Amino acid sequence: MGKETKLGINDYWFVALVFLAALLGPIPFLGLVIYGALCENSQVIKGGSKSALILYAGVKILQYVLDVVVYLVRCFDFSEYGLNGFYGFMNRVDYFLDGLFYGAILVFIVINVIKGLSAGAPVNVGASRPVSSAVNPMLAAGIEKAEAEAAAANAAPAQAEAPKKTPEVCPNCGKKLAEGVKFCAGCGTKIG
Repeated sequence: MGKETKLGINDYWFVALVFLAALLGPIPFLGLVIYGALCENSQVIKGGSKSALILYAGVKILQYVLDVVVYLVRCFDFSEYGLNGFYGFMNRVDYFLDGLFYGAILVFIVINVIKGLSAGAPVNVGASRPVSSAVNPMLAAGIEKAEAEAAAANAAPAQAEAPKKTPEVCPNCGKKLAEGVKFCAGCGTKIG
């Protein structure tokens, strides 16, 4: 089940944003990946960011390798129109790789949005009412702590109200004890 990030969104939605940022360019993409690595403590975010980095880097490296091949072929193309078939083929390969990349990114976005929707129930503080920590995480944490302290305080008096029964005889000397005494009159042993 997903948990909320410090930004106030579900961690699966954060991963979907990471993949969306991959479509927008390297600066927003790396910014979200670095933020997730440094500020969020979530295995979902770390795993999703790792997958996004591998996909992004793999496609970019493959595209750069193909660009190098095209540039090298152009260096040795002495005729103006001799290798148009090769350039057309390489353009199709480049479009195909772009299509695969964008398709994979969109699939990962949809998967993480669906996971986020299924795990995106509001955070329950206590059993009485839902409180969304997206509004103010500090306030939600304070409310949770106050409710926990109140529950502990209510439970403590119930235990303290039960009176301790004085034993009938002293455990040390066996002399009969009066009700409510704290020490044995015969030997001085503390009772209770």
